Amino acid sequence: MIWNIKRKRIHICVSHHSDLEIISTSGNVDRGYLIGSFSGTSPAAALAARYGAIVTAEHPDYWQETIRGLFVQSAWWTPEMIGRYADIEDRLRAFGYGVPNLSKMRESVDSGVTYIAQTEIVPYKEGSSGPIFNEMHIYDLPWPRETLLSMGAANVRLSITLSYFVEPAPGKYDRYTAYQYASAGLRFDVSNIDESDIQLRNRISKQMNEEDKNNVVANDSQRWGIGKMRRAHGSIHKDFIEKTAAELATCNKIVVYPVSGWWKNKKNLKCYDKPLRYSLLVSLDSEEIDCDLITEVETVIIQQVE
Repeated sequence: MIWNIKRKRIHICVSHHSDLEIISTSGNVDRGYLIGSFSGTSPAAALAARYGAIVTAEHPDYWQETIRGLFVQSAWWTPEMIGRYADIEDRLRAFGYGVPNLSKMRESVDSGVTYIAQTEIVPYKEGSSGPIFNEMHIYDLPWPRETLLSMGAANVRLSITLSYFVEPAPGKYDRYTAYQYASAGLRFDVSNIDESDIQLRNRISKQMNEEDKNNVVANDSQRWGIGKMRRAHGSIHKDFIEKTAAELATCNKIVVYPVSGWWKNKKNLKCYDKPLRYSLLVSLDSEEIDCDLITEVETVIIQQVE
């Protein structure tokens, strides 16, 4: 098997053994084979469908955007994957976001908590000289701030996945030109430590304008594990921040904002006021925190409602 990573041909030997493969009914019944073993993408597709069916049956209110997002949000790299490719870009090209975890897809574990938002945004609106950006969404999450502060230097991972579906561009398009294939694009960001709402809005507005002009946005790999540029491809985006609990205690604002798409650029088609559904998944995980974060968050939510 060969992966082309950074224009380098990397040869990886993949071995097969029937003892490690999936057993199922055989397609060669006429030849006397009632069962057979399978490996590769064939059983992987079936197992992925099983994961999705289980979560859908248990949570029928979840959108398909959410089910799709849970696969990516729950995934992580095995030690072998990390050991093979220390460089994050090489690892993403070879293994994607890693191995999905069904138990994390089904429910939050005791050492972590997951927020799920299902909503829609109207990315654009008609302006005086053509379609312009319309809105951004800012989430003020019920962070267990006091608990995180009390944990001090304990390591915590904040993971975010943004999932949505796009409408392909009608007619011909240049696949090398940004914002021509997808109807609209979305991005996410997190507030900096002690950043006010006004400062956050101004920073994101500047970011939106820079991306709209096709200017390169800083990758910010010192803060993010994957980086803004690497996670911007496609219509599902994931990234994570690993900081101390105290550092993440005040980073509880998450913003979802639009970037350009053909809904905005093709004014004659009059699609600039169409809504776009999306699911936002946010997780806090730590093996060092010896407390129930779920209970802490529930307490914060109750206090906010009261």
